[in-house]
Amino acid sequence: MITVIYLDRHEVRLGASTAIYIGFHGDVEPDAASEISHLICEHLRGRSGHVLVDVTDLKRVPPSSQRELSKVRPWPGRREPQILDIVFIGARLMQKVLMSQIVSMAGSDPGTQLEVHFFEVREDALAWAGITESALFATEGLIYLTR
Repeated sequence: MITVIYLDRHEVRLGASTAIYIGFHGDVEPDAASEISHLICEHLRGRSGHVLVDVTDLKRVPPSSQRELSKVRPWPGRREPQILDIVFIGARLMQKVLMSQIVSMAGSDPGTQLEVHFFEVREDALAWAGITESALFATEGLIYLTR
């Protein structure tokens, strides 16, 4: 099952495995940024995984929201190193700089390795990560929506 959560205008899709998709649309307010960080931590629970972040429609990320997004922290009691592939989709130059800065702020835990990747389109990002389209974007019968 895929869980789809809408926070303001942003979309978070939690796949059945360790795949997460975040679609930013417009400005990112601190409350939404905080909730997104929390959802990533809760869904992965210390496991390695892929976080696909579509920034095609991203507008402004104020410093307070940047701090909240960087609060992705490892799961307490984790026994193995955690490797997170942070895959940005549709990033322009300034977005690449901003997102790389946020990832570097989040990557301070020695047991977590954050690897950043950039792709122009979602299909290429999914193919690189080895994630099928249906793992995150299935038919309505397999999706649980929440607002």
